[in-house]
Amino acid sequence: MRLFIALNLPENIKKYFFNIQKQLPAQGLIFNHNPHITLKFLEDIPKNKLPEIIKTLDHLSVKNQHPGEITINNIGYFGKGDKIKVIWLGVIVDKLINHLQAEIENQLEKIGYPKEKKEFKPHLTLARVKNRSNPKLRQLISTINTKSLKHSTI
Repeated sequence: MRLFIALNLPENIKKYFFNIQKQLPAQGLIFNHNPHITLKFLEDIPKNKLPEIIKTLDHLSVKNQHPGEITINNIGYFGKGDKIKVIWLGVIVDKLINHLQAEIENQLEKIGYPKEKKEFKPHLTLARVKNRSNPKLRQLISTINTKSLKHSTI
């Protein structure tokens, strides 16, 4: 079972996400219909390990603290040159969400799930790209207006 630990988004951020998504071409993209901020991705997890993971997450120190703040700040992509793999919206998160992500990493490491080697880069995946070599797509991404940035509490 593939398991993501993620933050759900408030409606105003989802609405903004889908409005940006509509500016992308439908052809050649696989759209994300469930926007979220992934805090931890656990690859193939046997179902019998799920109760231990849930128990670990239930004991996080930030569990009952105030909601965190997020701001969408830009649009970008993963890939090199014209070979785009994923199109995303960049997200700035507050200290509480950064602390939550770090605590998830630390606690899950104690039960055998290694920490992510890459730095936490919060983002919202807009779409995955089928045909990864598309020079026009990179140019289109650069023209999408994200000037009306969104800020919200989650």
